[in-house]
Formats: sequence, C-alpha cells, structure tokens
Amino acid sequence: MKPIRTIQSIAGILFSLCLVQGSALAQRRHPAAARDNTPAQPAPAAVTFDTLLAADSYKIYGEVRGVGQLVRSSAVRDILDPLMKIGAPPKEFKTLVKWLDSQADTLATSRLMFAGWPSRPKLPTVLFAIEFDSPEEARKFEPRLKLLLPKLFADPQGRENPHTANDPHTQTAETQPATNVTAKATQQYFLMQTGSLALISDVPFTLKALRPAGSKLMADDQNLRRVRDRFTTEALFVYFDFNSIAKEEEEQRRKYEEEARQRREAEAANPPKPVPDPSAEIVPEMQADDVDRPAVADDAPEILPEVSTQTGSRVVIENPVDKSAGELFGLLSQGFLSGATVLPEALGVAISFDSDSYSVRALLLSGPDGKGPPIPFLPQLVAGPALVPESPSVLPADTEFFVALSLDYPLIYDGLLNAINHATEMYAGPMRPAIKEVPSDSPFAAYEKSLGIKIKDDLLPLLGNEIALSLPVKTLDVGPPLSSAPASSDVAPSAGSEPGVVHNPSEPATPSPVIAIAIRDKEGVRKLIPKLIESMGLKGASLSAQTEKRDDTELVSYAGAFSYAFIGNFLVVSPDTKSVRHVVDSYLANETLGANSHFRNSTRWQPRQLLGQVYVSPTLMESYSSFARNLDSPFPSVLTELLSQLSPTAEPVTYSLSNEGMGPLHELHVPKNLVLLMIAGISGATEQSGPAMNEVVAQSSLRTIVSAEATYQATTGNGKYGTFDEMINQGLLAKDIMEKKGYRLELNLVGSSYEARANPLEYGKTGRVSFFIDESGILRGGDHGGGPATVSDKPVQ
Repeated sequence: MKPIRTIQSIAGILFSLCLVQGSALAQRRHPAAARDNTPAQPAPAAVTFDTLLAADSYKIYGEVRGVGQLVRSSAVRDILDPLMKIGAPPKEFKTLVKWLDSQADTLATSRLMFAGWPSRPKLPTVLFAIEFDSPEEARKFEPRLKLLLPKLFADPQGRENPHTANDPHTQTAETQPATNVTAKATQQYFLMQTGSLALISDVPFTLKALRPAGSKLMADDQNLRRVRDRFTTEALFVYFDFNSIAKEEEEQRRKYEEEARQRREAEAANPPKPVPDPSAEIVPEMQADDVDRPAVADDAPEILPEVSTQTGSRVVIENPVDKSAGELFGLLSQGFLSGATVLPEALGVAISFDSDSYSVRALLLSGPDGKGPPIPFLPQLVAGPALVPESPSVLPADTEFFVALSLDYPLIYDGLLNAINHATEMYAGPMRPAIKEVPSDSPFAAYEKSLGIKIKDDLLPLLGNEIALSLPVKTLDVGPPLSSAPASSDVAPSAGSEPGVVHNPSEPATPSPVIAIAIRDKEGVRKLIPKLIESMGLKGASLSAQTEKRDDTELVSYAGAFSYAFIGNFLVVSPDTKSVRHVVDSYLANETLGANSHFRNSTRWQPRQLLGQVYVSPTLMESYSSFARNLDSPFPSVLTELLSQLSPTAEPVTYSLSNEGMGPLHELHVPKNLVLLMIAGISGATEQSGPAMNEVVAQSSLRTIVSAEATYQATTGNGKYGTFDEMINQGLLAKDIMEKKGYRLELNLVGSSYEARANPLEYGKTGRVSFFIDESGILRGGDHGGGPATVSDKPVQ
C-alpha cells in the first residue's frame, strides 16, 4: 500500500503543474525513514530525459512541455483564476501555483518528466525531473526548489525542515559540485542535480539504479517512441506500459500458485488430526423411521430436478421452456459484459490547452496490426470499417446528443456467442450431473426458432455498418441541477406521461431516444420487422400496425409502443411515434444535423473517415450558463466578473474515434467556456449557502426518504412505514438527515401512509419554497412564506 500512497502523493504535483487538478500532495504522508546521506555516484555529463531511465524501469512515464509558457497561457490562467478566487483549494496548491507563476520566465522552455510505478527494486516510487538549458541553469535553480519543497512536503510531526546555512548539503550554487544531493531524515523528498536535470523523488537513489549498465534505454522502447512521436505538440503526455503491467501480474499469479501448491503438499504430508466435537449430538438410528416417505423401488430411475440458469443459458434441461425476448436481452447483456478485458500493449494520453478549447487524446497501441477493441473492458464491441458517417444527414438539426458508430456485426455475434457459451459452461459446471444434454447449437436457437430465421445468416447481412443514437441532453443527467420551481401550469398531465409530472402544452414534450440503423436491403428488413416485433411480446402486431404517409416516406407505428420509418439508407426506430415523425419531417425539410452550422463547424477537426463520433449540442453549455448565472453565491462579484469574460455563444462538445494504423484513437474536444462555467457552477454551488442550492438539497433529501420508506416497508417494517429513528437504526438514512443546511425536515406517520415535509429555517435567507412528499413519490412545493407545503400543492418539475 505504501508505493500506491506515495504515487498518489507525488501525483498531486504533476496535476497541479498541468493545472487540471488541485494538489493533494501534503495530504498523504509517510513516516520518516533514515536516509543515506552518501553522495550519489557522479553522473555522466550527457544525462538527459532520453538517457536517464532504462526501458524496464517504470510502467508510467510522462512529460509536461513548456512549463513556464503553460502557466502563463490564457487557457490555463482562465482555469486558475476561478479556482483560486471562488473555490477553496489546499494551501499547498496555492503555494505551488504562486511559485510557478513567479518562476514562469525561468521555466518558459523547460520540460518536466515524471515516472511512476517502478518495475524493479531499488527505484523511487515516483521520480520527477526538470530539464534546463544547461547544467549551470540547473545549479542556479536548485536553491529555489529547496525553498519550495519543504512547504509542499511538510514534516508529518509539524517540525521544520532542517535546511540551514551550515548544512553542507545546502551549498550555494557557486560551491555545489556537478552532482548535488539533498536528503535529511525528516524530509519527505530527495533532491539531486545532475547535468542539466534537477531530480526529485520520494527516496534516495543512484543513477546506476535508474539505468543499469548495458540496459536498453526507455527512449528506445518501440511503443513509447510511437506514442511519443504521435503526441509531440501536446502540452501534457502520459504513457502507460500495459505489457509490463501484464508481465508483473503473471509473475504474481505464478508466485501465488506455487505458494498454494506448496501448502497443499505440506498439508498432504502432515494431515491434521480430526478433533472430536464433544457437543455433537448422536442422532439415534430409529429417528429415520419416524419420517413417512413413499416407498421407492431399488431399480427406479433417478428423478432429476429441473435446472435453469440465471443467465438464460443454452443448457438443455429435461423440461425446457421457450426463451422470451427478455431472456434474449439478458443473453445479449451477459455476452457484452462477459469476457476478459483485452488490454492494449500500451496507452498514450495527451492533453492540449488551445485558446478556445481543451483537447484530450488517448491512443491504444494494439499490436503490429493496430486492431483491438475500442473499449478494452467491452471486448465484444468490435469496430467495423472506417466510414464517412451518413446518419447526420438523416437525424434532425435540433439533435442534442448524437452518437454514431461503425460496427462489425458478424464479429460481434461470434464474440457474444463465445462469451455466452463460456459463461454458461462455467456456471453449469457443478450442475452437470442433473443435465441431460449440452448441445452445440447457438444459445439464440430458441429465439431464432420462434422468429423463423437465423440471426447471422438472415438478419445481419441485411444491415450496414453504421448505427446512430439520438437522445435529449437531460436524459443523460450530465448537466447542472434542474430548477426547483414548482410547475405553473394547471393543465392535467398528458396521456402517457409519468404520474406527478405536469407538462406545459406550450412547450414540446421531451423527445424519446431515436436509433438509426444503416441497411443494405430495405425490402428484406421490411419483411422481418413484423416478426421481430411479435417476438418481443407484441402478439398480433401486424393487426395493430398503422401506416402514415409523409411525402414519399412511410411511417409505421404499433399501438403507440413502437414506430419506424425508412429514410434514405437508414431504418429509424423509436418507442415514440412523435419522435419518428419529427425525424421524417426534418429530413423532408432538409433541417438535418448535417446541415446544422454548429455541427459542421465543431466537427471540422475530425478525420473524414471515422469509427465513431459523438456530438453534444450547445444545449449543455446553455444549461450550465443559466445555472451559473442564477447561483446565489457568496462571491457574486467574482462570479459576475468571470461570467462577463465568457463568450455569449454556446459551443458543442465533440468526440471522434479513429484508427491511424497503430490502434484506436479517442479524441475529445471540450469548449473552454463550458469548462469555466462548470468550474464556476461547481465552485459557487459548493461554497454558497443561498436558497437555490438549499432547495436542491431539500428535494434530494425528501426523495431519499421515499426510497428509505419503501425499503423499510418491504423488509423490517412488515408492511408499515417507519420513523426517522427506525430507519436510521436500520441504516436506511444517515444520522444527519434532519440537519440539512437551510431546511428543517419533518416526517409524520398517518395510518398506513406517511407525509414528509421540508420547510426553510429562515424564509428568504435559507429558502423560499416549501416541499411535500408522501408514499406516492410525487414531490410537491410552493412558496408559503416559510409555512408547510401540502398535498394540494403543485408537483415540482
């Protein structure tokens, strides 16, 4: 655990220098250890980043380029200012930021190298190196580091770091040797200057340990060079050597297996003597005669119980049942989540800070052929050929969240088949004595039989490689908290709406998800759709089908539960007829996503041919902007100043998945203004004590009470609801549930029901809206001047 804790400690400096995360450096301490004050061996004058480490030294390596320029850049300063003024960063973070700003000119062209997770013994857990233009510059800079590091690595006992003028290890730059070592027993760091490098670590080390004689240099590692060359212009670059990680895990596995084998052999050679249990009762043989059982002939065949698996397996049992569509979806879920994670050989991550956006890139090196799953923990998700996405020319221009992928369906099918079969065999192993037969047919055989087709042979050849998904942003739950204002409309909920949710008829209803699937044979798919729908449990679906013509496009819906239309080379499906109709109308009016200026301009950076694409419309940024501007913050002037500097134009978030021949390349672009709005919103919401956030917390608390009451009623309560104390004793509620800041929570049991309320402690200061909820789960609220809300209040949106 100590190496891991040390990595976490030193990592604080790294992310602070990158100015992405706050430093938690001084929050993780290690006990003082005796240091070897013997000066390290003189290093060759030509020691550089590329010649400092052996190839098998560390599993994590990275660089921060142009540290001083990065600190002074507007992209980074725009993040630091709200963090320093609005947020409450640790003291060490503030110290480091101020120090970096004061040293920005000296570090303008310097590089910072860091390495962690050692692969060999006698190496520091983490190692930092700062590169200067010359050894003289490095020697001049070392005293500045000696003044900074004690503040970041304070002694665990609160003692001052023993750097004094009389300490021979703190000589001035003029009297220091070419290689200087600074280490004391009470220090939490180790400082060395060699050549043009200043080295910082958590423990003493020698350069020979970093680079043993005759070893291959890390800079000559082929994978590192490929990733490093790909990310030469990014400000931050990090490399993960998964080959070394896998090798270490395999060695550990063999070690554990050998230890287990030795234990078994030792136990076999010296078996423990059985110890009689004096408390064991002796059951008389006559007790068996007291049990009435039907007589069974000696030669009667063994009756095997019915056996089923929780995974919808392909195991054939004595009384099999037909698989339903739900079981099919269970099989698919099992297949996608089964199988071992397929890690790449290496992973490279880079971050660049542009003037108007921040970009994150991740390259998964996948062997000589460059082929590998885009997501290692979903090995069954196999990418198809690179293509120019056509779905943006089909989906509406007002699409808020868009995802497109190129998939290889036959390979995905084979992968799912293998994963399900393997999981089935693993699960059914202990049950084999009760199993009649384990055939080799597909686990989808029962579903295919009811459908009358073969999925791989009859369905998949009809489909193209592209598939796209459209969703409203609010369904992702990635935006800021929603407004707590109660609904102002008196109209009744529309048909099919959720209970307790009031919809304003003047506003469009929230659209449902829409899926667009590329097809090769429209007529073939058209013939299969009724069978597919009936197999999902909608019996007689063809009788309830309703057809709607819109120009030359035909829209088909089934009892309001499923709708589809053929648009261009795509099959567009949705559970909501209105959503499909909107897609059709937008397509006919040429108001598609591909014609949207936001989409076109924000995706220009992407390669023409892609494996995947994601687009989040400016709606997300607009929601954060509205939330941040309405915050009741204790720093209104700072927030106002920050928000006034932002561009009023909302921008989208974009992502692409491609493969340049080395492996999957993930690339994410986030607008700088969105990042600043998120920082303003999070920082202000964290520190504020005004009504807006208090109301959000009160709503969340009441919903928590509803969940706790439902659990208590179904378990300990035996059908009855519980009080605060009863649910707290059962661990269903936190002890401070009644002490929520700004609001007072009340819970009353009324017969076989309950009523919970949240009222502001000081009306106008800690909140204005009072809230009410009962066993129906409908949250209601209204402005009662601090008085309690009732069941007659309107539902809260």
